[in-house]
Amino acid sequence: ILVCWVPVVLSFVYRKELFRDSTREENFFVNMSMVYAGIMFMGAFGTALYFGRLSSYFSIMPVIALPWMISKIHRSDRRIIQPIAVICYLAYFYFKNTVEVDFETSYDALTLSHFFSNLVAFLKGGSV
Repeated sequence: ILVCWVPVVLSFVYRKELFRDSTREENFFVNMSMVYAGIMFMGAFGTALYFGRLSSYFSIMPVIALPWMISKIHRSDRRIIQPIAVICYLAYFYFKNTVEVDFETSYDALTLSHFFSNLVAFLKGGSV
């Protein structure tokens, strides 16, 4: 959720610089990244299945909006924000792809016969 809120926080802090001469498309991408952050926030407390699917439609928007935002910020602040953003996003992608174990990875090598034998054992009351 914190990663989703980065463009929202940057757009609030630097709103005068960002939206002084922005185009309609740039405003659209920032607004849709705000919608994405709101959906992800609600998904943390609500039904994650519904909100997770809904947020996938907007997940590209922060990827488009963030580089635009960083390029419009003053040069002195950009020198600080750009390396921090790169380091934090690299740490996030490392965590997401190596540390966090997805639900699907435990079932990658499961064959159909193995699935049914586990299902029968589960239905009989045994452990899988």
